[in-house]
Formats: sequence, C-alpha cells, structure tokens
Amino acid sequence: MRSDLEKKVLDIIESTTKCKFTGRLHIEKEEGDPPLWGLFLYLDTEYTPITIAYQGTEEKFLELIKAEIKSRKLQKVKFWRAIKIYDDE
Repeated sequence: MRSDLEKKVLDIIESTTKCKFTGRLHIEKEEGDPPLWGLFLYLDTEYTPITIAYQGTEEKFLELIKAEIKSRKLQKVKFWRAIKIYDDE
C-alpha cells in the first residue's frame, strides 16, 4: 500500500514524464528542523537508485522532485520488460 506522499510523487512523475512509473520507490524522512527528505527511484536495477535529497518542507521537496525530473531529462528515459515464453509445440 502506497503512502499519501508516495502517491503524490507518482502523480508528479506521471504528469512530468507522461508515463506511469511501475518501478520501486522509497521515501525517507528524518525528523529535524527542518526535516530531511530522501527519494530513492529504482529505475532499472535494485542496486543503484536515483536519489534526490532535500532539507525543508514537504511542499518544496515535491517541487524539487519535479524540477529534478526535468533537469535530469528522465522524461526521455524508456525501459521495456520482455518475457520470453517457450512454446512446446
């Protein structure tokens, strides 16, 4: 089950890239004044996520995610998943 913040991030990704993100994402929040946020996007591998970190409000963190997607040109990144099916005929 996705948290409200994860749903907001997925909405930002979808509206910015015009694609539905089906990969794994993880968001961490470290309490403080102001809090520290971390977004981990697992695009093509489980071992090397794209990370975005920000210290400040949740609203500014979400704005930064949108800006980072655009500056890193992630809307141009495409991945496909192919599954080979063996036919015994």
